[in-house]
Amino acid sequence: RPGSMLSACTAPTPEFMPMSHTEKLMFNSEDYDPACNMSQINYVINAQLAMKSAVPPRAKLLHVVESKLLAFSRFKCVALETGGWRKAKVDLDHHLRYHEVPAQSDVQMTLDKIARTELDVARPMWEVHAVQPKEGRGVVMVRVHHCIGDGLGLLPVLLAVTTDGNDQSLPMPTVAMPEPYGVLGKVWYAMDAVRSAWKLDRMIKAPFETDLPILDPNRRELAYSGKRVTVTFPALSLQYVKKIKDAATEQGSKTTVNDVMYSVWAGALRRRCEALGRPFSAGPPVVLRALLPVALPRDADKRFDVSDQVKNNFTFLGMEMDAMPDTPKERLASNRDILSVVKTSTLAPVSLDILLNVRPKLPTGARLQMARDLFSKHCIVFSNVPGPVSPTGSLFLAGAEITEIHPVFLNIIPQLIAVSVGNKLCMCLTADPEVFPDVATAFPKDFVAEMEALGTEFGIVGSCLAGEG
Repeated sequence: RPGSMLSACTAPTPEFMPMSHTEKLMFNSEDYDPACNMSQINYVINAQLAMKSAVPPRAKLLHVVESKLLAFSRFKCVALETGGWRKAKVDLDHHLRYHEVPAQSDVQMTLDKIARTELDVARPMWEVHAVQPKEGRGVVMVRVHHCIGDGLGLLPVLLAVTTDGNDQSLPMPTVAMPEPYGVLGKVWYAMDAVRSAWKLDRMIKAPFETDLPILDPNRRELAYSGKRVTVTFPALSLQYVKKIKDAATEQGSKTTVNDVMYSVWAGALRRRCEALGRPFSAGPPVVLRALLPVALPRDADKRFDVSDQVKNNFTFLGMEMDAMPDTPKERLASNRDILSVVKTSTLAPVSLDILLNVRPKLPTGARLQMARDLFSKHCIVFSNVPGPVSPTGSLFLAGAEITEIHPVFLNIIPQLIAVSVGNKLCMCLTADPEVFPDVATAFPKDFVAEMEALGTEFGIVGSCLAGEG
C-alpha cells in the first residue's frame, strides 16, 4: 500500500531496487519442492562464446567488463534473499578469471566443471571465465544467474559487450510492442483470455507423455539427477533454414524459423526412437510435448534510474510436439499449426499474468505442485533466443572474433537452446546421458538428417551445415 512501512522498505532508491516474485523464487531455488533436488547451479545461464582463435587478452576483456558490462545496474548489485537488489562493490579479480588448459580437448571439460560450480551469493551473481588451451581456440563463458534476466532481457548485455567487424556497437533488434486495443479488441481479449486460462489449466492437468526410450522412466517423480552432458550441435546454415521457411510459406501458411526448428526437433526425436526400436507407424499415437519459454516485450521501468531492460518477463507455454506424420514436410505443417496459437491468441500474456499475479498468492504446496505437474509432463524445454545481428556478419569480443555461441542451462528436464550468430544457427542441448541413449553422438546426426530431408522435400539442395552449403 502506498505510504505504508512495507512500501517504504521495498521502494526503489539509489542503493536498492526491487525484484519480482519469480526472480526471488529463482534466487532462493524455491521454484520446486526439495524432493526435486534443484540447487543454485540449475538457475545459472552459461553462455559459451567460442572464439576463432585465442581468447582476448585480460587487459582488453577487463576494459570491456568495466566499461560495458558494469553499465547494467543488476551486474553491480547483490541479490537479497528477502527479494531485491542492493548496490555492492564489484571485485573484478573474482568475477573475471582466466584458465589455461593443456589441450583443445580439455576446454569443454573445464567449462562443464565451471558450470557445475555455484556462484557466490554474497557477490553480484555473474562471472566471466576465459578458457584457453596452449594451442588452439579458446572459449569465454559468461555465467549469469537467471534472477538477473531472461534471454530477451540479457540480449542488450550481449550487444553492449560485442562489436561488429568495424569495431562498432551492434543495434538492438526491434521488438514490436502490442498496439492498444479498441473497444472491440478489449472484448475479444477478455473472451480469449478466458479460453487461454482454460488451456493453461488443461496443460497442467494433461496426462503424461507416451513412454519412449528417450524419456526418463522416473519423470513422474520429477527430480534432477545431477547427471548432465553438454551436446554442442554442428552449426546450421541460417540461410538454409530460411530457405525452408520461405518455401513453406509460399506453399502453405506463413512459417517462421522457429516453426522449422521445432518441427525438425520433433522429427529427430522420432528418428532416435525408431533407431532404438520404437516405431511410430505401429501402435497408438505417440504423445510428445515441449515447454516453450516465451519472453514478452518490456516497457522501461520509470521508477528508478535504469537505462537497460535487464530483467525477467517470460513465461512457459506447454505445446504438443507432433512427430506422428510420416514425412518431414507433413510434420512441419502440423507443428506450425500447433505453434500458431502462440502468435494468434492471448495465451502468452495470460500465462505471464498468472505467473506474476496469481502464483504469488497460492499456498506454497499448490505452487510447488503446479511446477511439478508442468515440468513432469513435457520432455524438453525448447528455447530459440534472438542473437546479435552484425552488419558485417562478424562478431567480436574485446577484439577477438566469436564464431559460435552456445548457451548452457542445467534444467530439471532436457533443454535445447538455439541462437543465431551471423549466418549460423548454433544449438546446445543438455540432457542426462543415462536417460537419453547416444545423445552426444547419434542425436545431432538425427537432427541434421531430419533438416536435410525436410530441405529436400522443398527442393533445397546441399548441406544444411554452416560453411558446407
